[in-house]
Amino acid sequence: MEAEERNGDTCLQLYPLKLTSNKRMHISKTHDSNVYQLVNAYPLPLTGGIKDPEDFFGGRVDVSGMRQFLKRVAVDIIHVHTLMGLPIEFLQLTKQLGLKTVYTTHDYFGLSPVPDFFDTQQGYSFAYEQADSQLAFWQQIGSQSSSTIKLRIFQLPMYVQIKKIAHFISQFKPHMQADNDDKLVAKTEGVTIDIRFRKLFDHYRAMFRLIDVFHFNSQVSQNVFLQNMPELKDKKHIVIPITNSNIREQNFEHSKKLTESRNIRIGYLGRFTPAKGVYQLVEVFKNSSNPIAELHLFGDASRQNFNVKNVYNEGAYGSGELTNILDNLDIVVVPSIWEETFGFVPIECVTNGVPVLLSRHVGAEMLFTDDYQGKYSTQDELLKKLNVLDWNFIKHLRETMAIQIPKLLDVQQAYRL
Repeated sequence: MEAEERNGDTCLQLYPLKLTSNKRMHISKTHDSNVYQLVNAYPLPLTGGIKDPEDFFGGRVDVSGMRQFLKRVAVDIIHVHTLMGLPIEFLQLTKQLGLKTVYTTHDYFGLSPVPDFFDTQQGYSFAYEQADSQLAFWQQIGSQSSSTIKLRIFQLPMYVQIKKIAHFISQFKPHMQADNDDKLVAKTEGVTIDIRFRKLFDHYRAMFRLIDVFHFNSQVSQNVFLQNMPELKDKKHIVIPITNSNIREQNFEHSKKLTESRNIRIGYLGRFTPAKGVYQLVEVFKNSSNPIAELHLFGDASRQNFNVKNVYNEGAYGSGELTNILDNLDIVVVPSIWEETFGFVPIECVTNGVPVLLSRHVGAEMLFTDDYQGKYSTQDELLKKLNVLDWNFIKHLRETMAIQIPKLLDVQQAYRL
């Protein structure tokens, strides 16, 4: 929104914020003239999964008031960033009033009950499962999710602070992972699908069908959406990579020198969650035979000890520390095992002169040419790359890692929509 305003556009913001006792869903002003709130929005499943599907659709919506609001603000385009909290009536009104809607695929909520399409308990992405198998996951994840009452707490005015506290606490909990895919099959086959989940499943798909234009932020997110909803192929859609204002211009002429007299310092930057692949990365590194490699993990406050030789948990870091961290790393691994819609880490690394080994599940892999040798598809491929990792390979990656990035990060492409 800030970038759009710098480009000369006027942006109004609509958030699911306030709750009242009458439960009527409507739009009201805030103290900021450009910010509006969706009052009594549907619950926000910020903690992951949906336990009570009947609470997420079919509520009391002030359709007349929303129509008046949309007529009064007279916007040209409505940019939807998530379906969380949003009633289908809002999108139906945009159709009736001829307002264009654009949806950016930041995550998969709506196609999935969790934004990453990933079952944390089993360590498995179910993005490409058939519909009934997916619904089994909806129920399975929902059985372990927070109740609607708990979710409502996160819609209180203090929800940002509460979310930060909840995230901090979650970092100290052990993460469960599946041992193998047999456990997955045993849990999802023969599950009786609760009709309430099927109704919600269909409800969100009906909402997506009301969107006019889909902005896929990577080929990965496009594949997931079109595989799950082939009818969206008939909608106008475009793939445009994304960036942010904190990512600096590339300056490879002054890339840091490699210190070949010490071990190769491999980095991981991100949350310690199964979907990010950090636990699999540690296991792969544990099996590596490379005597000059060491793994440094950044992003988790718990300082968990993995008890693996040459693996160092460096703890959490702030955005202001990133450049200094990258200056002390030789290469970074981006090992996500969910279908990551984009991911800024590869760009942050490359624009700081640090090459990456990245999973093809990461949307940002589209920025690298097909012959870039830092990509991998399987854990076995990653192990092979770690085993042969040496200074010559790092130098080669540095020379070839940014061929497509300047061309593709052209934000003006967005205005073709």
